[in-house]
Amino acid sequence: MSPGFYWNQGLDSRAIAQTVEDRKQEADRLIQLGLDAYGRGQFLEVLPLWQEALTIYREIGNQGEEIKTLNGLGTIYLNLQDYSKAEQSYQQALQIARAMGDQAGEASILVSLGNFYENQGDYRRALEFLEPALQISLNMGNQAGEGNALLGLGNIYANLGDYSRALESLEQSLQIARNMGTQAAEGLVLSNLGWVYKEMADYPKAQESYEGALQITRDVGNPVRESIILGNLGDIYTSLGDYLQAEGLFQQSLLIFRQFGKKAEEGITLASLGKVYQNLGEYAKAEEYYKESLNIARQLGNQAEEGGTLRNLGVIANLQGNYPQAESYYTEALEIARRIGDKLGEGSTLSNTFANLMVSGFMGMLMDTAQTG
Repeated sequence: MSPGFYWNQGLDSRAIAQTVEDRKQEADRLIQLGLDAYGRGQFLEVLPLWQEALTIYREIGNQGEEIKTLNGLGTIYLNLQDYSKAEQSYQQALQIARAMGDQAGEASILVSLGNFYENQGDYRRALEFLEPALQISLNMGNQAGEGNALLGLGNIYANLGDYSRALESLEQSLQIARNMGTQAAEGLVLSNLGWVYKEMADYPKAQESYEGALQITRDVGNPVRESIILGNLGDIYTSLGDYLQAEGLFQQSLLIFRQFGKKAEEGITLASLGKVYQNLGEYAKAEEYYKESLNIARQLGNQAEEGGTLRNLGVIANLQGNYPQAESYYTEALEIARRIGDKLGEGSTLSNTFANLMVSGFMGMLMDTAQTG
């Protein structure tokens, strides 16, 4: 609300200032409540809190906080997979920051837009936002902004397969986080370094990075982030063939995801446990976990996960000698892959189907030979 509105209520300038300050404190309180919920991974709880805070900041004409809140809302919408609203929030924030000449705010939003396009798989477009974000932060001597831009660039380079540049960017970001003493940022960078080393199949370094990230995440009290890192460590031990260690990590991760109602992550973790039991030769248990994962994928309408889990169930049925059931799973998985344009999934399913037909045909020939003999 404008000062004129308050003036018409018969308030003097000191009363106006007090009222504005009270309103700002209320908005700040809502932002903090949202941050607490965000730390728990409860994004739906964050949304109304920050939307109300945004309304207050607009009413009192606080554009600086309006920019930050729009940026935060963009991230919430991104986590909720409402991509249209996420992009809209970021673009609104960017427009205000540029109109105000707020370079620090502009750089922060450019990083957010870079992350948005990374999430969409448009890595070249992401670079168009992250590179100027880094330049602005360097020009300003803004270390926090520089660290964020380098983190985003590291992720993009890794997605493009340029691991040397990815490691260089992430190591620089890590050093900045440590220099500034920002533990949460340090943990995030270490986690991303772990992912890059995993992609490079450098499992000892990946393990070291993830374990460092895990300790920091526990120290700062972010259980959802902790469960993600536990799952990443489970993937490392699976790759190393240490399935019992992987099982323990995935079970810890699963427990946290269930506590916080993170259904998508729960489904992925169940599938990871299915893979562990498959590798241990415990096919009945693997089938049980894969079916739980399949149910969640169907509840959430996640067709990519549904198709992948159907392929895994086909493999289990094949290993158990139930070739007709395996064929049924593969047929359903193939239909999904073709419907959503998943070429990699389609190729994998066709390969599995062919292998299933070969094995079932060979077994049938053996049985015929035994009967005629």
